[in-house]
Amino acid sequence: MQTSVAICTFNSARFLPFQLASIASQSVLPDEVVVCDDGSTDETISILERWAAEVPFPVRIQKNPQNLGYTQNFGQAVSLCRGDVIFLADHDDVWFPCRIQRTLEAFGADPELGLVTSDAQIIDAEGNDQGMNLLEFVTRMHLHKFWRFFFPTDLKMTLWTGCTMALRREFLAPSLPIPAGIACHDVWFYLTFALSSKLAFQPEPLIQYRLHGKNNSTAPTAAFLRENPSRWHYFNAFIETLQSTHPTLIDALETFTLSLPATPRTERFLRDLRRHKRHFLARMEASKHHPGFILRELLNGGYFTHPEPVRSVLYDLKSCFF
Repeated sequence: MQTSVAICTFNSARFLPFQLASIASQSVLPDEVVVCDDGSTDETISILERWAAEVPFPVRIQKNPQNLGYTQNFGQAVSLCRGDVIFLADHDDVWFPCRIQRTLEAFGADPELGLVTSDAQIIDAEGNDQGMNLLEFVTRMHLHKFWRFFFPTDLKMTLWTGCTMALRREFLAPSLPIPAGIACHDVWFYLTFALSSKLAFQPEPLIQYRLHGKNNSTAPTAAFLRENPSRWHYFNAFIETLQSTHPTLIDALETFTLSLPATPRTERFLRDLRRHKRHFLARMEASKHHPGFILRELLNGGYFTHPEPVRSVLYDLKSCFF
């Protein structure tokens, strides 16, 4: 299988050399690297150009005429890749030498496998091990309580972080372009590939995930998460996130699913997705001081078909009247 690496950069000079060195040190080298720079004003481009002249594989550097944001920039980078397997790479992480080899072994064992993620060792800005792996970190954040509403009920969400992700290009076309309004490219790929292919998680850490306090998502450090348990509760975060960060996600997933051949899984997913949409739209209306929507959801059982119904009702009453 031919391999591509998709890297997105933006003022990445501080950490980028470590990531590039780790890619060039793989036990199985990539067949190409595609870099999409989102308008860097530091030394990022010169670092990339020097590296491209040194490595034995082709490096294509796309300089965006305007800033796309990291979600659309990753969508662009992935679309430009030609390999059979596409590895996503954040500019501030470090790969272990076996990442490409281990991932290709997984893809080679199952032709229906479309997406592979792995665990990762968390390091700080200076590269020090933080004593916590990425799967534990995500579990402590309770993020599954949110994303499960966008995921097939017969599958288990394990880890969907983009920097550990590799995609089989054969299954990629329906997921592109990433719809406008989608806030996270990795979540979009994970959710859509779950409907069109198989997913796999490798428990072996294949990269070092750098938490330096300025990441686009997640808590600033592992130590912060240990000292401040996550408050990410389903009954309020879901509504707040749909109103702000992911206002179009449900509609985009519905459109995507309708574009696929009908299967028992897609039909069940559409039914569940529409049920969630109706319930949470009603709760959003209740938060605008419309208590009738709370009563309606109580009478039709909407609250009781979702987790934590009592806390949800109390939260909505507080939002409605205070």
